[in-house]
Amino acid sequence: MAIRVQIGSLRQRYRNLAGDRIYYAAPERFKNFHFDTFKIQHVVSNLLENAMKYAPRGGTVWMSLEAYSWDRRMQSRENIQEERRKSTCPGVRSARICVADTGPGIAGEHHLEIFDAFVRLPGEKEDAGSVGLGLHIARQLIEAHGGKIWVESELGYGSKFYFLIPVRDLMESENN
Repeated sequence: MAIRVQIGSLRQRYRNLAGDRIYYAAPERFKNFHFDTFKIQHVVSNLLENAMKYAPRGGTVWMSLEAYSWDRRMQSRENIQEERRKSTCPGVRSARICVADTGPGIAGEHHLEIFDAFVRLPGEKEDAGSVGLGLHIARQLIEAHGGKIWVESELGYGSKFYFLIPVRDLMESENN
């Protein structure tokens, strides 16, 4: 399944639960590439559930998909033919997915530790239905894809969770 279609279907499923407060922006055409559909669906679902849980009543949740030229892990140094800064078109090397909300935000000192197992933010209600594993599992799944996940947030201004996954050609992934 194409990633833009998969994320769009998740939006529709959660929109049925949350009403019209979930928005999704993606390019009309996005190159098909190999990824584990169920694992990426698990990550996006977790981020959406968190966003809906922490967004206030009447708040909104945004999702976006975009091509990104992150190539840190895509090439070995031996295969580099020229300096990247001299390259005219580095090409799409990854997909960047973002799930953002208008919730209370996360203090900067917690941006890294929230991806650790069993970590919950100070002041979080015990009955929030969480044991602190969702973001840890999301990180494990994204790293298994060769990607990375992070949060950009500030108290009082909501949160934006991003993840990058490498775009591997369908032919290349069949040979591996």
